[in-house]
Amino acid sequence: MSVICWDGKRVAADRQGCIGDTPIISPKLFKVGNRVFGCSGMSAIKFAFKEWVEKGCPADDKPLLEGNFGIILINKKVCWYYGEKELYPTEITEPFWAVGSGADYALGAMAMGADAIKAVEIACKFDVYCGGGVDSFDVMI
Repeated sequence: MSVICWDGKRVAADRQGCIGDTPIISPKLFKVGNRVFGCSGMSAIKFAFKEWVEKGCPADDKPLLEGNFGIILINKKVCWYYGEKELYPTEITEPFWAVGSGADYALGAMAMGADAIKAVEIACKFDVYCGGGVDSFDVMI
């Protein structure tokens, strides 16, 4: 349960995770070389995906990820969405994108002119599964 937002210039995410029904701070954004990504879903998914990115995203060594998740990866200013256990990416050609339980709030905020950080803040205000502050990375690399 999260919100990860990309506005074409920056990727931002809330920091709230959960152990059972107890919220904890659990950052969701990572920078590995020239790639930046944010992951919604279980912690094990984000760490398996991070390990795969650190290996250079080899096509013949994709992790099998189980459960509901959404990942936004920015590489060379292009936004990719991963949301299937086989990790086949979809290029996002929209000017902005969001994933996670707070995505609808964030997309609406960005449609009204909010940047990624503000969109995460707005999603956190309305989605009970988002919160704990905002992390962000400039993705104009």
